[in-house]
Amino acid sequence: MINKPATGITMVFGVDPQNCFGHPNGGLYVKGGEKVVEPGNKLIAYGLENDYLIGFSCDWHPNNSDHFKPIGPWPRHGVAGTWDAEFLSGLNVPATSYIFRKGTKKHEHGYDPFEGKPMMVLASKMCSYILESKRYLLGVLQ
Repeated sequence: MINKPATGITMVFGVDPQNCFGHPNGGLYVKGGEKVVEPGNKLIAYGLENDYLIGFSCDWHPNNSDHFKPIGPWPRHGVAGTWDAEFLSGLNVPATSYIFRKGTKKHEHGYDPFEGKPMMVLASKMCSYILESKRYLLGVLQ
């Protein structure tokens, strides 16, 4: 068997496809956010069929996060270990996925999955500049 040479790695990356953003009962619901599941699953399936890396970021705030009102600008959402922080129901999150939790410390806002994680910054740069040739994104935006 002859292996074709690797010219780069492609990744499908889900940006915060969680209940807090994509479910009507979520803490920071974005209208229509639940609609990401079906096209997201198609993109993930395509990625799996083509041996792409699959990854997701997710808010994973401590209950006492400075990110939340009255200290921070946001209502409570994406609290670690709660339904609100879970991925959207029906979304295919393969067991081999890379999961990047963000806002995991009291003083982290979590806008960036690599915030406050020095080794993760290095890994991020490696993925961005060395390994990946393409990235496909899915997620919920307001």
